[in-house]
Amino acid sequence: MPFWRLVGWDLVMLWRSGAAVATVVLLLAAAALASYTGLSAQAAHRTAIAEAQALAQSSRNPTATSLESPHAVRLRILADEPPLLDFAVGRAGLDPILGEATALTPLHRVFENYQVDNPLRLALARFDFAFLVTFLAPVILIALCAGLLGEERRTGRLALLLAQGARPGRIVLARVAARAVLVIVPLSAALVAQALIGGGVEGARGLAFAVFLGVAVIGLLIWAGLCVVLNGFVRQGAASAVAAFSVWLVLAAAGPSAITAAGQALAPAPSRLAFLADARSAEIAAVKNAESLAQAYLNDHPELEQGGFDVPGWAKSRYVVSLRIDEALGPVRSAFAVSLERQMTFVTSLQVFTPTLAQSIAMTDIAGTSVRAALERQSGAQTDVAAFRAAMGQAIMGGRGVSADEAASWSTRSLAAPSLPAWTSLTILLAWLVAVWGAALIAMRRLERSR
Repeated sequence: MPFWRLVGWDLVMLWRSGAAVATVVLLLAAAALASYTGLSAQAAHRTAIAEAQALAQSSRNPTATSLESPHAVRLRILADEPPLLDFAVGRAGLDPILGEATALTPLHRVFENYQVDNPLRLALARFDFAFLVTFLAPVILIALCAGLLGEERRTGRLALLLAQGARPGRIVLARVAARAVLVIVPLSAALVAQALIGGGVEGARGLAFAVFLGVAVIGLLIWAGLCVVLNGFVRQGAASAVAAFSVWLVLAAAGPSAITAAGQALAPAPSRLAFLADARSAEIAAVKNAESLAQAYLNDHPELEQGGFDVPGWAKSRYVVSLRIDEALGPVRSAFAVSLERQMTFVTSLQVFTPTLAQSIAMTDIAGTSVRAALERQSGAQTDVAAFRAAMGQAIMGGRGVSADEAASWSTRSLAAPSLPAWTSLTILLAWLVAVWGAALIAMRRLERSR
């Protein structure tokens, strides 16, 4: 019996039994929930950005001729929308969408949330398409594929198929292929629909979506191959089901969670409460020595030309105090960065042991909502804020007013949300795909020999 005839016949049997309808309905319902989560996050991001842009626009006054006090000038940092925010929310729900700074604002108060977790935990924190593809869809596929040969023997179909020339290995492969089609096709259709609803498939978003879809399909093909392997080596229905869910538990749940926990234990981040306490202590100490700090600043910047603008003395004191706070907290911020880098290095180095972790990292990187993308935006924000504060600080300490045009030039900065290449994770997924299907071929040959 031809292979594709076996696949078609099995799809018909699944449809008649109601399993196909139940699977499609479940997947579409889950996709609707994931779509709602993604579109809600996307709408919240767009609303926040629109409000911030409108506020920044209303504060501009390019026709004004009077000078503005430099300590009153504000810089707004706006995070651009990640290309696939509606597919993988990732860090987008945790990191601030926008920040606001003056020359008197210490760096740690511009973006408060910079202590981050690893990509898998963030991906599992909400029901988005990344969660559906990496966590739920494999469960559905495993449930459909558990104990295929045992079911065939129980119903008597195995003897009928063997009498018609079908081979056990081909039967298992056809059964798994039919069930994989039953999962992959509706899920791919839902992903395409979401791409069109969330903003189309043009430009960078279209390229990112194509890769995201490819990662989703590769992940499901890996699980389909594992189903072939398990049905080839474990033929009893109950034992096959237990083995399948055990493999899923190790590769998709317990394994990634253990790697996450180990990474955080090996490179723990500094205490957030201790950081805030240090910030408060540094502020109190700096306030007590504000006068000497201001004089030291002027001594270190003899090039400053004293203007005639009346900058309040408290603004000068507050500026040098904020500089002292940044200096005191610099080591702690560096410790956060070092801790995060070590966690990321540890997690990514072990993603080879579980395709779910590699797939999750790849999806958030492609979506622009990963830890690495967030770090790039935070680094860009700190660079912009540092340049802004340096310019306004010199105006404050030199007693120089700021023109409306100069204030407007600093009013808003956008932070790009790049879709990062996930070459390492993609390579790992492809290696898993080849290895699993190599094992599947061995399992099929084993079935043929034991016929």
